[in-house]
Amino acid sequence: MRELTTNEKLIIRTLLCYKESGTIEELQVMRLLRRNLNCMAIGWELKPKPVVSIYYKDGYDKTKLDRDYFELCDFLYFIDELVENKYVAIQYSSSLNKNEVRLLYNKDLYIYSNELGTFCYKNECEKKVFVASPKVITNNYLNFAQKLEKYANAIIYPLPLLKDFHDNIFLSVEQRRYEKQYRQTWWSVVIAAFFSLLGALLGALLEKYLC
Repeated sequence: MRELTTNEKLIIRTLLCYKESGTIEELQVMRLLRRNLNCMAIGWELKPKPVVSIYYKDGYDKTKLDRDYFELCDFLYFIDELVENKYVAIQYSSSLNKNEVRLLYNKDLYIYSNELGTFCYKNECEKKVFVASPKVITNNYLNFAQKLEKYANAIIYPLPLLKDFHDNIFLSVEQRRYEKQYRQTWWSVVIAAFFSLLGALLGALLEKYLC
């Protein structure tokens, strides 16, 4: 496994923490993403063409758009990497139904009105206190819309190998084996060099005193 970033190590610690505490529902991909959204919400569509939309409140900084999108990509592609290395398994629950709104947002704060196409604050929906003019930035992130669909209701299940990886300072079994072999080889070279030097010194001494 390659050298991990600080954020990737944090993701691993979070997954293991939720597993150890027995809160399996917190391991749902969309729930993990909701807790870390820098934007207000993320939506996606598959038809007529795959599209990803990112929602912001008034006063959003356009320069943050790509950064937020890249962070979202980094998270899901890192999960792919963990799966490939057999550190986690993906448990799929029921797929989204055909007419269900594909929208990811913090449900602890907002409620989305499909009829009005906007959000209201959770505790003030009856008063119709809506979030001030959310802005929507839409881009044709073709492949990524399909990845959001794939992981929509998935659970990331940490396998024992992930804990082993974490407990060994983020060194894989292969890396630890390589380091062990490297140390053994290094010590073999040092010992061989020592005895070679010792032999040369003894030879020189014997030659001096016998001549």
